[in-house]
Amino acid sequence: MPRMGGTSTHQFTIQSAYRLQHRDIHALEGDWKSLWDWKWPHRIQTFIWLVAQKRILTNFRRSKWRVGISPLCTRCGRDDEITIHVLCECVYATQVWLRLVPSNFITDFFTFDCRNWIFNNISKQGIGGHSTNWKITFMTTCWFMWAWRNKAIFEKNFQQLNNPVLVIQNFAQKIDLCSNQRLHCNFQMKETIYIGWKNPPLKVGLNSIVMVLAKEMENIQVVVTSFVTLNGYG
Repeated sequence: MPRMGGTSTHQFTIQSAYRLQHRDIHALEGDWKSLWDWKWPHRIQTFIWLVAQKRILTNFRRSKWRVGISPLCTRCGRDDEITIHVLCECVYATQVWLRLVPSNFITDFFTFDCRNWIFNNISKQGIGGHSTNWKITFMTTCWFMWAWRNKAIFEKNFQQLNNPVLVIQNFAQKIDLCSNQRLHCNFQMKETIYIGWKNPPLKVGLNSIVMVLAKEMENIQVVVTSFVTLNGYG
């Protein structure tokens, strides 16, 4: 009888088969816990997860499908549109980041590869020129960068914003305000409420209910008959 490796009993299990299949695959490095601790708009959290996995559909990635799409950045037309380019290195993105990141952090900010860039910034505390939590500002800005890029490509009437930094800051501050209100709200003590059936004050039998319903139906029939007779429908 064949024996299954990976378990103490040598018996086949779904878990042992999964572990055997993935035993040579290492988890991607990064502070994933910091990412999944995000409690606010899930679309932003999911998007950053895709960015860290390099799974967003940039022009460079789509060009690999051989469907006639240029790998160049649609907005600047200078470099291949890889993930780090569209979110950080493109001239449109750089202009925004230079207004958000303090000057003493600028050099380090633009020197990481994509995944390290993501996790380095979502783990930082106390940076940024505004009081809003930097993790919120950073993730929000990345999400807006991608959203505006898509609008510029797929929406004919889209116009570049005059002050994109203000839009980002206002959105991030709203998230930060909700975060603070949630942390400082007063939680009520738990109260146990017992739910159960209570007998009605009067004992009503099933026969009585049927008789009442039958009487109501007779009354309705009388009214309908009278209406038909008076209006000459009969």
